[in-house]
Amino acid sequence: MDHTAYPTSGTFESDGPCPSTHPVKIPQLFFEVVWDTTGFNDKSLWPTDGSQPFVWSYGDPTGFGTHGDYMFGWQGNSLQNAMNSNCDVTCNVLTSQDISTANQCTKPVVVTENIDGWLDELPGNMSVTGSNPTTSIAASIAGPAATTNPKFGH
Repeated sequence: MDHTAYPTSGTFESDGPCPSTHPVKIPQLFFEVVWDTTGFNDKSLWPTDGSQPFVWSYGDPTGFGTHGDYMFGWQGNSLQNAMNSNCDVTCNVLTSQDISTANQCTKPVVVTENIDGWLDELPGNMSVTGSNPTTSIAASIAGPAATTNPKFGH
């Protein structure tokens, strides 16, 4: 038997009831990443077949390998307070910060390499992975000269 279960009806967000076999609610976190891709709006630079040119720096052209790591960082009993209050998108018992404040949290550069704009190669010379990366990504990105001059939107 699995160690977790879905609500018997409704959803987590609508406070759906837990099944009797799994009566304890577990907090659910929503993690969303938004990228500003307006610097790549010129469609004449995109692959001629219309496919999207973006490739993760570790070589994934699909985005399926994307993940986020969670480190427990709740102060005191704030997590329990949020759970007791059935917090969803907004939560009056927690203090939150706006995007401009959150964006002030930065990490210094550890490896100096070009990661902005259209790139001739992925950082660290990573290979593009997938079912057929040469034709599905690199060839479509740079057109006929793809085998010698691929461009990656990163």
